[in-house]
Amino acid sequence: MTSGPEPPGPPLPGPPSSSSYARYAGYPPASPGYGRFAAAGPLPEPEPSQAMARWALGLAIVPCGLPWLVGAGLAIAVLRRNRDGRNHGRKKAIAALVVAGLWLLLAFALPATLLAIAPDRSDSGQVTSEGSVTPQELQVGDCIPDLLSEGYKLTVKVSPCAEPHQSEVFANFDLTVSTYPGEEETRALAEQGCFDRLQELLPRRKLATASVLYLYPFSGTAFREDRGVSCLVESDVPVTDRIVELPPVG
Repeated sequence: MTSGPEPPGPPLPGPPSSSSYARYAGYPPASPGYGRFAAAGPLPEPEPSQAMARWALGLAIVPCGLPWLVGAGLAIAVLRRNRDGRNHGRKKAIAALVVAGLWLLLAFALPATLLAIAPDRSDSGQVTSEGSVTPQELQVGDCIPDLLSEGYKLTVKVSPCAEPHQSEVFANFDLTVSTYPGEEETRALAEQGCFDRLQELLPRRKLATASVLYLYPFSGTAFREDRGVSCLVESDVPVTDRIVELPPVG
């Protein structure tokens, strides 16, 4: 029995169709922007150094003239640097200027107080030789060579009343208010108290032309230390006798 040729097998698979190939083709498309370079923003500026401000404050604290000047100069330079909008130590610079200013004020005030020569006085308290006193040390009957200008006084020069003078102390009194009422009210109370006391010493015809000056506590601190007021009457021209006749003591 002869056999014939075997029947052909199933056809070999051909190349994949374009549709099935597309299903497996390559990698998925890259995400948008992948591989691109973006420009970086500006780097933050470093904080400015405050070393100069610290030096300014440190030098201002030193109790000596030259460091004050150097510290004040550095503080001014720091404040100028702050114009760029950054903090170069502004608060420290301001503190240095304040401290240097206080030292400067003390430098002028202390010698004036220490060098003031106290006047000689008689047993009754009258000045017998020229000298300087603080406003709190003025006594009734003291004569002052010159007219006193308005403003704060550290010391007042006094002289014997037989010598030419233009001002005299005619009254001293203490304010009766218990708390500091403010400068304006304190001044008004001092003025009224002085005029009330002057009325008892001058005739009415002279009272209208009298020029009165008064020394009073100008701040709350001064008020807490001393509430005293000194009343002075002034003359336009120097005199060698009494502007106001005071009642005898005792």
